[in-house]
Amino acid sequence: AHPHRTKADKIGLQRSEQLRELYKFLLVGEADPLAKRPSASLSPEDLSDSEWYYLVCMSFVFYPNQSLPGKALETGETVWLCNAQQADSKFFSRSLLAKSASIQTVVCFPYLGGVIEIGTTELVSEDPNLIQHVKACFLEISKPTCSDKSSSAHDKPHDDNKYPTCPKGDHEVLDKMPMENSCSFAEELKFDEYPGWELQDDDNNEDCDMDGFSDG
Repeated sequence: AHPHRTKADKIGLQRSEQLRELYKFLLVGEADPLAKRPSASLSPEDLSDSEWYYLVCMSFVFYPNQSLPGKALETGETVWLCNAQQADSKFFSRSLLAKSASIQTVVCFPYLGGVIEIGTTELVSEDPNLIQHVKACFLEISKPTCSDKSSSAHDKPHDDNKYPTCPKGDHEVLDKMPMENSCSFAEELKFDEYPGWELQDDDNNEDCDMDGFSDG
């Protein structure tokens, strides 16, 4: 692996871990206002818009066939959403949240019994090779990288059982739009920006790390 890329990967993973620690601290803080934040952890004011999106999405929980993550889990197929900011809330309940963080593309796909959600500020057309790239990256950085629970939900799950999808091969694409340069997008998948793509492991539909990605 290229030394620069390897270093960037480590920085990205470290940042993701810090975000998870901050999320845990905020949860504990609700129950114990006197809880102390670890000295090395992030503060809410340290976060970028996309990191806020990543953090908030950790609080979501999805059920089978609900929203993007639930649909990917139920069907066993990839769900690719472009123009996430303009998506109907019935299909992607986090559209306003995505807009606040300039998230344009959200993808959910089943992986090892759960669902991984990735999101980016780029508008990216469907490309199965990118999914394979992400899976390869997960194998590269080892399985424990993702949190062992799923993410996303407020008090009550939304009824997102119906999606206006356009089947293409083994994938379902929602509001699909083309993008000229998807190569730079593939480079982003090494997790050194968003986390540039937002990563979510939706396992057994319990709270996880964010369709995260994964509401969605």
